[in-house]
Amino acid sequence: MKNKGFLKGMITGAALVILLCGIVAGAFKVLDIVKYGTGNTNYSLDNNSAFDKLRVIEGIIDHNSYYDIDGNRLETGIYKGLVAGLDDDYAAYLTPEENGLQSETNNGEYRGIGVTMSNKTGKGVEIQSVYEGTPAERAGIKAKDIITEADGTDYTDKTASALSTYIRTSDKDQVSLTLYRPSSNETIKMDVALEKIVIPTVSGSMLEGDIGYITIRNFHALTEEQFKEKYEEMKSLGMKGVIFDLRGNPGGLVHTTLNMLDYLLPECNTLILEDRDKNRQTYGSGEGGVLDIPCVLLINGSSASATEIFAGAMQDNGYATVVGTTSYGKGIVQGTYPVGDGSAVKLTIAKYYTPSGRDIHKNGIKPDIEVENTEDKDLQKEKAVEVIKSKIQ
Repeated sequence: MKNKGFLKGMITGAALVILLCGIVAGAFKVLDIVKYGTGNTNYSLDNNSAFDKLRVIEGIIDHNSYYDIDGNRLETGIYKGLVAGLDDDYAAYLTPEENGLQSETNNGEYRGIGVTMSNKTGKGVEIQSVYEGTPAERAGIKAKDIITEADGTDYTDKTASALSTYIRTSDKDQVSLTLYRPSSNETIKMDVALEKIVIPTVSGSMLEGDIGYITIRNFHALTEEQFKEKYEEMKSLGMKGVIFDLRGNPGGLVHTTLNMLDYLLPECNTLILEDRDKNRQTYGSGEGGVLDIPCVLLINGSSASATEIFAGAMQDNGYATVVGTTSYGKGIVQGTYPVGDGSAVKLTIAKYYTPSGRDIHKNGIKPDIEVENTEDKDLQKEKAVEVIKSKIQ
């Protein structure tokens, strides 16, 4: 055998495949979205057949593969393949490393340099934004810079996800980056420290006319507290109307979103969740509610998932005028279930509806006032200010 761990990996993988079948087959009670569900398995995997087929495949690979065999990698491939067999675009098997990175992101804290990145196909990884007070800002990294190399590895043809994983899992104190800066047509090399980054998901400022302008970038674990602090700060400055900018917000944690709605709104329904058996549960806010001033929400085609829960609840209950363009349309919820070794399985576990019963999946939230931006003007923000002023006066 080219790799003694290969057969062990294959057999161990097969055992976990069958274990996973027992886990994911259960009829999840999705309405309690942070716990395992209960239910009877309604399908089965022929254990003997699966083991036999895996042994045949193992033998073929072992005797014929030109390339060296990595048993651990093949084992992971078995788990990923099982989950990939679902008709679920959002399902995934997460390795311990991947699961850890996702948990860090959901918690709003991670070890890194303090930037958001996106793919720049064939050119490198583009910096989208730089967080204030982070190593990236101190090093002089700017939005639109393109990372082409990290610690000597070429990233011109690699993804932002690959670079992010490399940086966040590094055991070094810094990362050496090569960047191309289009604005000055120069190549820059720099060493950037790796530190704990607390993601600033909420920011805000006061606009003319005592209008509070609050941007919500994600719904992470820390977002709720950051949001409350910013809202109270704006109120103390004499805010008479507020604009919540959720454009480009991809979503996040459902419970964070519901807690923020509970903070803002008096007693009302905020979300309907439906499991695969069509069982529904309605969620609502309590008797409090601090939102006692006119409100406008800004959304666009990149506002998705938990953002649409927030916007749908505010719109349906009449507490906000929605301005912008139709949102993304992701009306389904995922749950992540630990396997036991640090890895996890992520699955779509429920569909959601707005309080009035609107199905927004692949439909999106339609704004009350539709406005398209131009390349050089933020007409959506201008319209939001106009609407708020008309309500204040």
